[in-house]
Amino acid sequence: LHHPFFLVGTLVVAFMTAFYMFRVTFLTFAGEPRDRKKFDHAHESPFSMTGPLIFLAVLSVCAGWWGIPWLQHGFAQFITGGEGHHAEPSIPLMALATLIGLSGIGLAYLMYYKKSISAEAVGQRFGRAYTLVYNKYYFDELYSVLFIRPFYALCDFLWTFDMLLIDGLVNFAGWFGLALSIAHNAFDKYIVDGLVNGSGYAMRGLGRTLRFVQSGRVQNYAFLVAFGVLLLVIVQIDLLSLVVSIFEGSQ
Repeated sequence: LHHPFFLVGTLVVAFMTAFYMFRVTFLTFAGEPRDRKKFDHAHESPFSMTGPLIFLAVLSVCAGWWGIPWLQHGFAQFITGGEGHHAEPSIPLMALATLIGLSGIGLAYLMYYKKSISAEAVGQRFGRAYTLVYNKYYFDELYSVLFIRPFYALCDFLWTFDMLLIDGLVNFAGWFGLALSIAHNAFDKYIVDGLVNGSGYAMRGLGRTLRFVQSGRVQNYAFLVAFGVLLLVIVQIDLLSLVVSIFEGSQ
């Protein structure tokens, strides 16, 4: 009571919690099913699911006994293992909180069970507030702007950096090594091996040509000697004629 802001805030939360929980209850278990094909044959869940829910419901109810004034300190000592602190009970505050909770339940009953109050009309009457609450105070949009989009942008940047720079350098190194290997192979095949093979081919051709000279036949040797002598005579006659013409020209 010494802090009205917190008092009003907690009472509003209590009202909205009661309203919301019973809204869910009425929409789920009361009225006509919204999908008859799916819910006409609806059945209760097996005990493997309802059993833990019942157990948790009992614990939820008993958990509130920690602060109940009439149990003194026994339950608090059992929970905390020490001396629990209890505020003095305030009957007006307890009555107000109960009234607020019942008001939330009553509003949910009138809107979603009896249909005497139109939820659509209330939404239109409080348009901006309804839009704000309906969009969850735009928390998802704010979270997206502050965290999701920057994270996606960072991921896109890192992906681009990896694709263009890292992978680009790696691929360039691979392509350059492949091109260098191709050039080295061509140089070795056509230049180095070409010179070696060309020398071998030239020697083999020369040998094939000279093979006809070294035939082992005396007739061929005599013909070559005679041809050589004749060639020398012709050359000497040409040289002698050249010398004579030069000498006569000088006189």
